[in-house]
Amino acid sequence: MMPFSGPWHFWWVFPIIGLGFTLLVVMLVIRPVALAIAKSIRGNGNDVQSAEEHRSPADILRQRYALGEISQEQYREALMDILKDMCVRGEITVDEFDSRAERLYSLEPSHLHEEWNRGGSSDSQQVGHSE
Repeated sequence: MMPFSGPWHFWWVFPIIGLGFTLLVVMLVIRPVALAIAKSIRGNGNDVQSAEEHRSPADILRQRYALGEISQEQYREALMDILKDMCVRGEITVDEFDSRAERLYSLEPSHLHEEWNRGGSSDSQQVGHSE
């Protein structure tokens, strides 16, 4: 009798079918489950963030000062840091930086928020700059 004759002469097909079935299970079941788990852990990436997460540093600083979490001196130092950052990024000139810094330290504590709030919603308008 020949080795490849009889009902088992296609024996080599079974490992290929097994491999194909394994790949099918991985692609249709395991991969989507793993991707769903990874997505839930990492987050979607296009989630709409709340307004709380989009607040400017100036807004956060103002809130912390209003709640008494930081002192007036810490508040003014942080405002100076914001001004320095704006100057480095090119949002304001050095002359604007100097005038705003001078104005910041010349204001009385009661007028500090008034000067800060004068202007629009961007940091460059909030940091004691009035036109």
